[in-house]
Amino acid sequence: MDLTVRLARFVFPYIFFMGLGALFMGALNAGGIFAAPALGPVMGNLAVIAAAFILTARLDPPVLALAAGVLAGGLLHLIIQLPSLGKMGLPLRPDFRFRDPGVKKILVTLAPAALGAAVYQLSVFINTILASFLPDGSIPWLYYADRLMQFPLGIFTMAIGSAALPALSRLAASGDRAGFLASAHFALALSFFITVPAMAGLITLAEPLVAFLFERGEFTRSGTLGTAQALKAYALGLPFLSGSGILARIFYSRRNTRTPTLVAAGSLAFGALAALVLMGPLRHQGLALASSLASLANFIWLYILLARQDRDFPRGRLASEIAGFFLMAGLMGAAVRPLAGWALAAPGFAVLAGRTLGAVAAGIGLYFGLALLTRRPQAEPLLRLLKRKPRA
Repeated sequence: MDLTVRLARFVFPYIFFMGLGALFMGALNAGGIFAAPALGPVMGNLAVIAAAFILTARLDPPVLALAAGVLAGGLLHLIIQLPSLGKMGLPLRPDFRFRDPGVKKILVTLAPAALGAAVYQLSVFINTILASFLPDGSIPWLYYADRLMQFPLGIFTMAIGSAALPALSRLAASGDRAGFLASAHFALALSFFITVPAMAGLITLAEPLVAFLFERGEFTRSGTLGTAQALKAYALGLPFLSGSGILARIFYSRRNTRTPTLVAAGSLAFGALAALVLMGPLRHQGLALASSLASLANFIWLYILLARQDRDFPRGRLASEIAGFFLMAGLMGAAVRPLAGWALAAPGFAVLAGRTLGAVAAGIGLYFGLALLTRRPQAEPLLRLLKRKPRA
């Protein structure tokens, strides 16, 4: 308890750095600049790794090194964006004119948007409380599984959403309805194109991935099995959690924050009820499955509302594309499944790492090979890259 309080006090300024960094990120994305904001989280991770190597032996207790790394990472996330902001000509000095119409507009839309964004975190928090009533190990198993699922979600969904929101907002503001619907369709299809195979890969390779990343020291084989169970259940909702994020941004681009917020609140209540029902027979895996069901409900609800609002949205085409992604991912999973047992039978960590990463690479290669073979539009940039002739 004392150490937790000390660490919380130490890293609390991180909120300020990341809040201001997120504001800078939004401004740069609105201006069509994505490189500097994308480097922010990378620098944050590098700061944590560097602090772990450099400061661990110099601080007591050693875990303070990680807290220092987090704090330094938040500051770097802020600083790395300053040059790009200066090139855009945005003023960096504080401005306290709170009566400005733009400030009032932000305050009106901020509360529902913040609530909608917090729904998933609230779901994780509820699951953590419920898991405290389950056998020992349930809370860390859920936590580690959630971290693994957040990897593809954080990289690809955030990238797609960050790039899509400014473009959709401009199209909505200009009244280009056809362009708006086409961009919305492409963002949704691209989200599923990436997350459906990620779902299949996490389910198929859950055990070797967890063993490779965590099984050492006090993290035993039972921890691997418990975390893998939670990961498989969480992964089922990955495409729909990602798709819900894209759908919410489609509504945001039209300055409609109320609808995604109400839908998210309803999905949160549904997920909490499902968790109470499923935690009895399925224990911690039931809690993870409830989160996936809530993500599915959130996606379906938002999609129905979008389809009713835009009756010329290409619903049939999107459904056909998503079905194709699931088929390709299923073939990939079936082909890679034997490699999971092969990886788990590895005699040591180095062999386990090589076999697991090899299985991941094989799955990615097979999926994109099928995508190129079937001429999926989402794979066209890769196809153009392969066809490009090398310069003399």
